[in-house]
Amino acid sequence: MTRSSFFKNLRDRAFSSRRVWLGLSLGLTAVYAVLAWQKAWGGDYVLADDGRQHLFWLARYQDPELFRGDLIADYFEAVAPFGYRGLYWFGSLCGVAPFWLSKVMILPLYLLSVAWAFGVIWELFPVALAAGLGAIMFAQSLGITDAIFSGTPKAFIYPLFTAFAYYLLRGSPVVVLVTGLLGLFYPQMMLVAMGVLLLRLWGWEKGRLRWRGDRWTVVSLLIGGGVLIPYVLGTHDFGPVVTKVEAQQMIEFSQAGRSRFFYDDAIRFWFEGRGGIRWASILTPVTNGAGFGLLFLPWWRKRLPLLGKLRPKAIFLAQVVVASLGLFAISHILLFRLHLPSRYTGHSLRLVMSLGAGIFLASLLDVLWPSQWKRLWQKGLGGMFTLVLLGGVLLYPLWISGFPLTNYVSGHESELYEFLRSQPPNSLVASTSRIADDLPSFAQQPVLVAREYAIPYHLGYYEIFKTRVEDLISAQYSPDLEIVQEFCDRYQIDFWLLNHNAFEVAYLAEHGWLEDYQPVTQQALQRLKSGERPALASLVKTHTVLTGENYWLLDMRSLR
Repeated sequence: MTRSSFFKNLRDRAFSSRRVWLGLSLGLTAVYAVLAWQKAWGGDYVLADDGRQHLFWLARYQDPELFRGDLIADYFEAVAPFGYRGLYWFGSLCGVAPFWLSKVMILPLYLLSVAWAFGVIWELFPVALAAGLGAIMFAQSLGITDAIFSGTPKAFIYPLFTAFAYYLLRGSPVVVLVTGLLGLFYPQMMLVAMGVLLLRLWGWEKGRLRWRGDRWTVVSLLIGGGVLIPYVLGTHDFGPVVTKVEAQQMIEFSQAGRSRFFYDDAIRFWFEGRGGIRWASILTPVTNGAGFGLLFLPWWRKRLPLLGKLRPKAIFLAQVVVASLGLFAISHILLFRLHLPSRYTGHSLRLVMSLGAGIFLASLLDVLWPSQWKRLWQKGLGGMFTLVLLGGVLLYPLWISGFPLTNYVSGHESELYEFLRSQPPNSLVASTSRIADDLPSFAQQPVLVAREYAIPYHLGYYEIFKTRVEDLISAQYSPDLEIVQEFCDRYQIDFWLLNHNAFEVAYLAEHGWLEDYQPVTQQALQRLKSGERPALASLVKTHTVLTGENYWLLDMRSLR
């Protein structure tokens, strides 16, 4: 076999072996999932960062006595999508603990996302190399965001949206089911899907706008609209949603706030923050940048012959972009009625860029492949570029420290968690410490407040929460013991968790999230600077029931 025929055979197999590339993409995905599992089960107290908001209250499904009447648990349950609640309820009914289920689901959700992404590219551009590269880059992209690993509603975005795309492109009735599921698990992405469906109802033909909708597109829209009705008409006790004008006046939404949204820098606002398109997340991995090549498709068609295989269906990618940007604009107009604008671009555009990059890189490799050239030096140069491109894509995670980036948090206060678990259910803990963020998840006891739960989008919830924080700060730094006793009695505080440096000026001055609560925090800071001794400090010796490396846990039940 000559060298030319060897390269030609190798090229033919690389570009046509669908099973090989599907197997490779799923194999690498499985490796990424196993690496994530190693982190997920790397300790007794490991949980996704967002899981501390969205998973702890699910323990109610196994033990109804847990978090009974707890404001924070009630709120996060009320805003959770119906499908998400139903899945964990069913898991609990089958004896599967929510935290365990959230971690077990990583592998199937990851594999399904990548498998359907492979299928989507094949529908748009039936070249095995393109489908494989796009699916692999998509898998890597998911490994750089914590969505799949979180076990929260956003974990279901990618498998459901890629399934929606796949069945829509195939004209399958399954798209109806998937559209409904999107709404049950992540309504914002269903709105993007419905935007795509609307764009597909009409198309230009011979200079005229003509109807192109099929029955499954229409039925999917009807199902999507039906799923939205409970969200539109449904009410809970935590409204209304904060308005743009109100948010602009709140420290919490400022550049320095806990839920920073408004930035002084316009570039950060429109491209990085919660109100922006978030290009940084879309262009991860950086190889996704190759997707921009499709923007110059007319110019590339003459230079990259393989792009001739691009099917008319590929207009789907543009439809996703238009739908996403349209909803991004609408969500800014209706701020915060459709929640955060970035929800409508970050996820969908990540998929578009990954798929587009796979198509473009495969077309580029078709030209660079050694068998395409006649002279030896050209073959060598083409082979070198081919190896660099393929190696760069396949080995990209090796250059990312800690890949996959699961964003797990680990609890380090096991003695504290075990002690609180041994107490009666619903033993309320008051604290300004960051340790309190983990107590509902790892100790299964409610906290009066904690930074992790300071979410200001629904004023019916946040105004109560804010009052609690201000009362807590006032009591913790008051020199009057009666104020401490009145606070404990009003909120029925069982335990008070204090950092060892809680009464130092630096603690308050550098304790970021408390700065959102003014003027109470500033007043407490002035008291410390003036040398006033908080009454609570005098109870440390007499009421401490557990001492850790960085904290005291005080039993306050005798003061009520």
